[in-house]
Amino acid sequence: MGCRSRIPPGLSILLSAGTVGFFYEELNLFGFNKFWNYPQTEEPLLWRAGRRYYYKGEFVAEAKGGNIYEKPQIKITDAGKNPNLEPIDTIKLLDNCF
Repeated sequence: MGCRSRIPPGLSILLSAGTVGFFYEELNLFGFNKFWNYPQTEEPLLWRAGRRYYYKGEFVAEAKGGNIYEKPQIKITDAGKNPNLEPIDTIKLLDNCF
């Protein structure tokens, strides 16, 4: 059984749109540290698809605006209020897929 067979239909569209891991350094750069506490780890903490951020399959935040000189405006969703961000175990994730 492959990974795709366990992914809900709505999420499979998201994954095909170029979802990438988002790390604590990037969270700090974008200003997420004003909203959340999270560990400084080598593993990704969120998934990013475009300007939307997901944690454990939930849409938790969105970035609007911003450029090389200005940070984007971060909008936290109801699902993103007070998350306890834990690193994504990418090894386990891949082991479950193959």
